[in-house]
Amino acid sequence: WGIRFSNFNLKIKIKIKMKIITTIFALMALSMSSYAEQSNENWKVLVGSGQSHVGWGGTKEAVKTYDLIFQHETIKPSAENSKYRKSFLFEVPVHIVRAPYSSYMTGVNVYHKWQITNNDKIQPYALIGGGGLYTNANIPGTSSKIRGTYGAGIGLQLNLNKDFKYSIETRFHHVSNGSIKSPNDPLNSHKVLIGLDFKI
Repeated sequence: WGIRFSNFNLKIKIKIKMKIITTIFALMALSMSSYAEQSNENWKVLVGSGQSHVGWGGTKEAVKTYDLIFQHETIKPSAENSKYRKSFLFEVPVHIVRAPYSSYMTGVNVYHKWQITNNDKIQPYALIGGGGLYTNANIPGTSSKIRGTYGAGIGLQLNLNKDFKYSIETRFHHVSNGSIKSPNDPLNSHKVLIGLDFKI
């Protein structure tokens, strides 16, 4: 009976993980279809660091990371005199855990971004979204290797000229395993990121 129960639990966990992965890709497909008539696209690399805060939304561990994010932005066409634009972001993040131990987290994110464009040089923006992560981090209280994440952020896009654009942003970043496995202590962090646009 113990073996059957163990196999049953394993099947349930696999189904839950597959649902998470399917949901992520479904959200990506829906978002990308809404931006099918794209007017422009950008590639960006963001680098920075983050830290979780004990007591913030149930966080019990102070985890510090170095962050590297590869980002593709698809910009939705806007009205000719519009003062803002909407875009869809697809990201592949790599979070290197530097304290209190060494490990990594990586996965995919999908975000929606709103940017005010009435000034050519300085353009504030906000973003919100989420995704999934795989990690080898053995963080006490966060027991699953596959975890969900969501976040929101604000930033400034600085356009020095048409060929050189960079951004400064801060994000709230939540990580938990979606109750796939117990215990499920969350990690709630803030991140500061600097991004550089480039053309392919």
